[in-house]
Amino acid sequence: MLDKIDDKILDKVLLQIVNEVGGDWVLVGASVLLAVDPLFRATQDIDLVDISKDEGGAVERLTKVILNAKTLGLTPDHINGSAGFFLRQIKGWEKFLVLMKSTKEGRVYRPDANLYLALKLKRGTDIDVEDSKIALKMFPGEFNEMKFFALADQIAKLRYKKQIAT
Repeated sequence: MLDKIDDKILDKVLLQIVNEVGGDWVLVGASVLLAVDPLFRATQDIDLVDISKDEGGAVERLTKVILNAKTLGLTPDHINGSAGFFLRQIKGWEKFLVLMKSTKEGRVYRPDANLYLALKLKRGTDIDVEDSKIALKMFPGEFNEMKFFALADQIAKLRYKKQIAT
C-alpha cells in the first residue's frame, strides 16, 4: 500500500480512467497541481468527480476506478469521490473546465484557475490557501478576478481578499 500518490501513479490512474473506465471526470484538489507539475508535493488522495451524462452508472464507474487503482497499490481511501458535492454547489461550474486527457472512451478535466480557487478557498485551510497561490502561478493566463467573484461564495471571496490579493 502506498502512503502518498506521486505524479507517476496519478498519471496511471488518469490513463486508466480515459482508456478503461470511460465517462467524463473532473480532477479537483491538490491532484490538479500534481498532474500539471510533477515537482509538486505528493498527495494523500485523488479527488475525482464523475460528471458523465449517464448518472446511473456513476457508482459502477467509481468502483471500477477504485478496482483499477488497486492494481497500482492504492486502496479505496486513496480515491475520493465525494468532491462532487462541493463542485456542484458552485453555479455554472461546467463553464470553467479545462480538458486534460481524452480518448474515445473517456475524458478528464480540471477546474480552471477561477473554479480551482473558488473550491479551495471555500474550505480555506492553510494548505488550501497555499495551493491557491501556486495555482495562480501555474495557470497565470486563466485567472480573472471578476469571473472568480461570480463563482465564489462569500467566504472564498473574503479569503481571497485577505490572503491572496494582498
